[in-house]
Amino acid sequence: MPTDFDIIIIGQGLAGSLLAHALEKKGENILVLDDDHQTASSSIAAGMINPITGHRPNKDPLFDLYLEQALQTYQELENDFGQRFIQPQKQIRIFNNKAQRHQWLTQATPNNDILEVKPEGFPHLHLPHGGCLVAFSYIVNVPLIIKTIADHLSKKHRRQITNVTYDQITITRHGAHVGDFTAKKLIFCEGARMRNNPFFTHIAMHPAQGEILTLAIAGLQPMIYNWGKWLVPVAPDIFKLGSNFIWDPLDEKISEATRKELLESMQAQFQQTLPYEVLDHQAKIRPASKTRTPFITAHSVYSHVFCMNGFGSKGCLMMPFFIQEFINPLRA
Repeated sequence: MPTDFDIIIIGQGLAGSLLAHALEKKGENILVLDDDHQTASSSIAAGMINPITGHRPNKDPLFDLYLEQALQTYQELENDFGQRFIQPQKQIRIFNNKAQRHQWLTQATPNNDILEVKPEGFPHLHLPHGGCLVAFSYIVNVPLIIKTIADHLSKKHRRQITNVTYDQITITRHGAHVGDFTAKKLIFCEGARMRNNPFFTHIAMHPAQGEILTLAIAGLQPMIYNWGKWLVPVAPDIFKLGSNFIWDPLDEKISEATRKELLESMQAQFQQTLPYEVLDHQAKIRPASKTRTPFITAHSVYSHVFCMNGFGSKGCLMMPFFIQEFINPLRA
């Protein structure tokens, strides 16, 4: 395996995967170093692209711009690898109370992004306060993207499974050494591990732990059910149920109390008790920032060392746009 590269990327969650593939297509000689996704929150992500979020209806003013680039990026990936990575998915937002219904129906419709529904149209749901369909909702198969790109990079000797420690990294005026490897440029895409990175101590991370259940539910109509928490179809009769936010402790330990809370919350949205089987229960730490906006920034002293992080729960939507904005100056 070669040891000298143009760019080393540390971390191969969704951000590292998309960045690595984009740079490789531009002809860059890259290497990705990853711990085999042991700490990547992307590895369990439900992959929602959701235009309107929150208890109160919030739509990012740049959503249409982000979505255009996201669709282009994922469709190019589909062409490159012959896989299905993104698909539109019907989403119903279930209102929790009268006040929320009023807010959504009066504030969230500047571009006809929502359509109010009647309870009789969804007889299997418990809709005492009604709900709405949310347009421009998609599901991205994040685990499949990560695995596909990991396999591709490994076959080309551009990926090494290793748990990089910061004492293995030496930065010089003209490059960086990471263990036995050297590169002209170094990019950290390490998710929540960023909070311990000694090279970017000024970054205001605000990571939050979340737990997700994978459920087998036979016969349930495949759509996104969203009531603040969510139930998302990821395969025939397979759904992911999430999620909660925990800021302390960040230990990636699953909780029986959270499992019970999520399942009871799900059941409350349906007229009849859903028969289900729990296939998996996982906890990961989301790499969110205190400002709720992502950051792509160079080191304060070394202009060839970067970090790309802080996408939180909107990574599937925003990463493709910010990666394209990052690549051109990076390659200069």
